[in-house]
Amino acid sequence: MSEPNLFPNQPTPEEHVAKHSPNADPLAPLNTKINNIATRLKILEERQSSLRKKLQLAESNIIEVEKDSYDEIQILSSNILNVKKTLVDLTEKVSLLTDEVENFVPMNEFKVLEKYISFWQPMDFVTRKEVNDFLRKKFSGDKPSSNESPRKVVEEKDNPKKSDSETEEETTRKEIEEIMSKKNKLNK
Repeated sequence: MSEPNLFPNQPTPEEHVAKHSPNADPLAPLNTKINNIATRLKILEERQSSLRKKLQLAESNIIEVEKDSYDEIQILSSNILNVKKTLVDLTEKVSLLTDEVENFVPMNEFKVLEKYISFWQPMDFVTRKEVNDFLRKKFSGDKPSSNESPRKVVEEKDNPKKSDSETEEETTRKEIEEIMSKKNKLNK
């Protein structure tokens, strides 16, 4: 008969040595597979963390670019509004200019005025001061002042001028006649 064991499932010392010896380990291939899987898992985790970092960097860059582009869009829209305002101002000014151009004197009326001016020769008119100085000196016996031209004095003696009211009446009458003749021509 055999001896009673305190631990019935306990292996014998030979079984125990055989079980723990490096040659006889049945779990060794399983351990190597687990170690391989663990290293692969670590590699995948590192790849995932690097991809996560790249994704965060890309997201932050996208946000930065979006902010910059938004600012640029705001600047461009304000510039466009300024251009529109200036364009509206320019169109208003151009319309005012065209209205003013319509109010300009036609060339033929301008030529009539030019003829009147050349006929009157306003540069040869004498000012009141010059006449008063001349008369004062003439009656007092003094010589004419240095700013008084002798040509004017001679012209005044030779060509007496009409009074201002007479010349105004004549010019007004002539202008009215010209306007009426133009109006009659247009009506025909």
